[in-house]
Amino acid sequence: MSQVETQKLPLWKKALFLAIPIVMFLVIMEVVLRFTVPFQNVRALCFHPIMERDYCPGVTGAIKFGAVLEVNSAGMIDKEYPIARTPGAIRVAVLGDSFTAGEEVNMGKRFHELWEARLPETIKRPVEFLNFGVRGYGTWEQLQMFHLKAARYKPDWVVVNLFWGNDIADNINQFNAGAPNPLENDYPVDTLWSRVLVTRKNFNKWLWNHSALYQWIRTKYNMLEVRIKIWLRPEFQEQQERIKEAAELASQQKPASGTHPANTTMASARQNASLPAAKDAAIATAAPRIKLETDQPTVYDDMFFWESAGWQVTRKLLLKLNEEVKAAGSRLAVVHFPQNDQVLNYPTLPTQELDAFLQKNGIAFFDTFPVYKSMTQAELDATTLVREYGDNHFSEHGHVVYADMTEPFLAKILTR
Repeated sequence: MSQVETQKLPLWKKALFLAIPIVMFLVIMEVVLRFTVPFQNVRALCFHPIMERDYCPGVTGAIKFGAVLEVNSAGMIDKEYPIARTPGAIRVAVLGDSFTAGEEVNMGKRFHELWEARLPETIKRPVEFLNFGVRGYGTWEQLQMFHLKAARYKPDWVVVNLFWGNDIADNINQFNAGAPNPLENDYPVDTLWSRVLVTRKNFNKWLWNHSALYQWIRTKYNMLEVRIKIWLRPEFQEQQERIKEAAELASQQKPASGTHPANTTMASARQNASLPAAKDAAIATAAPRIKLETDQPTVYDDMFFWESAGWQVTRKLLLKLNEEVKAAGSRLAVVHFPQNDQVLNYPTLPTQELDAFLQKNGIAFFDTFPVYKSMTQAELDATTLVREYGDNHFSEHGHVVYADMTEPFLAKILTR
């Protein structure tokens, strides 16, 4: 084709001729990477305009530690459940955070699935347990989850798994951040623009889960971004200056007999660079433990004080959830459980105050602390992934232990 003919081509044809080689290159790269670079863990959390996050419908794959999970069409890490009730079956909506979601173990191994497998034989009726747990949720988001999603399934019971590790702090954080407030029925209207915004924010999750090329580019970009941030940190620059000064000082000193100058220089540099870290560690070790006598101006200790701002918000959320559950024709139950390191040699938590509050307001509850406190440290560790991965979430054994201790309570309330 002559230069004159090329100039006469329509703009769309020029763009097409330019796009074809680019698309072919990307396709070839995608194929090559699929055969040479294994896919990484799927990204299952999508943006939600009210609850901030929810599981992306239809995602299948390993989210953590190789456990293969399936997110159903309603955004639950669970099998499919129709909105219409199953005749004769008791339906239970399970609310909670990452412990309830159970990203760390395979399908069928989590405590709500164990409940569903065992309880029909115990109470002589079919029972469905729908898992509405989502990583990072506190009572704040759990109330929103019931209002926006779980209520549609018309459950007979709603079971909240309240985690002492961070639920109280999460609730007050959301309140202080001015997030959409379920206590004030602050549920923004769903509009076309909000749907476009959600789609745009979640598109990269879709790309990550379906394109090896995108994963490779994104991973390399993230590594470069982190490295640049490290380079720009003042501490990094100061450390480099200390290493340089130590190297210069070592080069001016005569090395010991039989010692290579380069080895002396590097040893001195490493020693000087490690001094601040060693000093910080010594201070942290020697620091006295804060006495938990009065509330401190931080959300992190709110769990220790029944009248703290965090517990005031949490109590209001539980009461509001109870109201909504009753209005929907359901009943509320709360199971509260500790983090592994909150059981032995830990300051007293207001578990008795919580139990009394729930009882006063007619909310069924089960306090797991007595069961966990009867365990040794080794037994507690075995209920989590701390030994294998340094992770405090339930191990497969931990889900069994949790199901074992709570099953009699559930059998009792479901037969009321």
